Amino acid sequence: MLPEAAAALVLSLLLVSAVHFISVLGMPLGLFAPVPLAILCLRRGLPPFLVCCGLGMGALAALEQGAGAASFGFAVALPAFVVARGLTRDWAPEVVVGAIAVPLTMATLVALHLTLPQGLEAWVGQLVGQLIDTYAHQGGPPDMVEALKAQAGAMTTFAYHMLPATVAFSGILLGAVGLLSARAYLARRPGPGPLPFDPLAWHLPDPWIWALIAAGALLLIPYPAAHVAGGNALGVVALFYAFQGWAVVACIFKVKAVHWAFRAAFYALLVLWPVLSLFLVLAGVFDTWTDLRRVRPRPDAAPGE
Repeated sequence: MLPEAAAALVLSLLLVSAVHFISVLGMPLGLFAPVPLAILCLRRGLPPFLVCCGLGMGALAALEQGAGAASFGFAVALPAFVVARGLTRDWAPEVVVGAIAVPLTMATLVALHLTLPQGLEAWVGQLVGQLIDTYAHQGGPPDMVEALKAQAGAMTTFAYHMLPATVAFSGILLGAVGLLSARAYLARRPGPGPLPFDPLAWHLPDPWIWALIAAGALLLIPYPAAHVAGGNALGVVALFYAFQGWAVVACIFKVKAVHWAFRAAFYALLVLWPVLSLFLVLAGVFDTWTDLRRVRPRPDAAPGE
């Protein structure tokens, strides 16, 4: 048990530290940081998991001069615990992801508010300015650079108002990656009891469509506060429907035996042009209406069908 726990702790620390040492390129690796500890909790129980979490918080606190303890707790330990509990108790995937994203989002926003003496909007403005400067140094067309500089104020205002949704996206992705990765591990090493949920058959509860409609309706109210609330809510709910759309597309790929090269090209396009993710949102919403995969119970079905 001891070597397994040590390996899980070291792997989690390496993955979460990649964000600090490799910057943007390390962020995708950081999404997997909770997975080794989640698997440890699933295999060995709570005591070794808690010991590893305490050691990890201490190690990251030394690396980041104190702030790392909270970072490890909210971004690694909490997601690992929720994923492990959600899989063993068969929680709905959206419940698992939400239980990770909500506290992480709140903690991040509070931490940013407390640690930025000039305020969040000024910090966002600095980030926008740095992005424009980076684009210019990489050889961006001068006309485009000047246009971006002229719109820097509007971009800053928009990014500042959408900051809650932006932070929530990170928490949602962290929870989804941890949940799917830990489930994939269980699929290869099945234990007693049924395997928790099938990702390709997953769908949001149908009443969630009203949340999407309500968020869109807020954007029509002629008040800035309503626009801010509606934009953030719409972004978060749309991301969940994008996951449902991914499940629809992946299921179709599997049923039609689509060649792996075409699948890879499709996912690569989503990474290179994230705006194409709107296609996944539309697929998820369309699935609520049509049930393309036939995964919902039919009201006219006899028992056992």
